[in-house]
Amino acid sequence: MTPSDFPLADLDQAQLDALPVAATHIEDVYPLTPMQEGMLLHTLLQP
Repeated sequence: MTPSDFPLADLDQAQLDALPVAATHIEDVYPLTPMQEGMLLHTLLQP
């Protein structure tokens, strides 16, 4: 799997390699919506 397989995700090869799931289980990768980004930020700040 390479970054060109997921053009919307804007990930480099190192980021793809670091995903916590086997490549065979990934169908597609999408960027977060602004609301999801906010939810992630708040979760990371107050786990």
